[in-house]
Amino acid sequence: MFKKLLVILGLVISLGTIVIMVGCSSGDTANAGPYPDVVITPTVSNDTVSIPISIIESKRNVHFELATTKGDTSFEAYLFNNEIQVRASFCVPCQGTSFTLSDDELVCNNCGTVFSAKDGTGIRGVAACRGYPKAAVSFTKTDSSIVMQSSDLLVAFNNTLSPGLP
Repeated sequence: MFKKLLVILGLVISLGTIVIMVGCSSGDTANAGPYPDVVITPTVSNDTVSIPISIIESKRNVHFELATTKGDTSFEAYLFNNEIQVRASFCVPCQGTSFTLSDDELVCNNCGTVFSAKDGTGIRGVAACRGYPKAAVSFTKTDSSIVMQSSDLLVAFNNTLSPGLP
């Protein structure tokens, strides 16, 4: 009788563990997080800016700056749904330049305003900051890097300085 009770108790614990594990798994861990941005230094050669894909894949969210005649400009390169995204990284009203990637959102580390990782639009948080979407930067992929033009980075940064999407 005691052996039967132990066997039944063991089965109940095993089944309970399986139910908990299945119930707590969302099945999609592509974005998850949070991933605070990691500061990196891109390779800059004339008008070309490049970042190794392996760094973006391992860190999930990287922050880099590009010096211009008008000052430094900030950008984020991150993985969203296993695809690389590059955006201007500047929250105009609060002057934040750092964002954390969490699930499908970018969260300003200065004011807490939340932006869509998919398209850069404001979702919730400080109303003034939500009005300044994070503009995308066009890039090309090589076998090992993403390659951007300084002019495209500046266009995206300047578009982020104005309310709404261009």
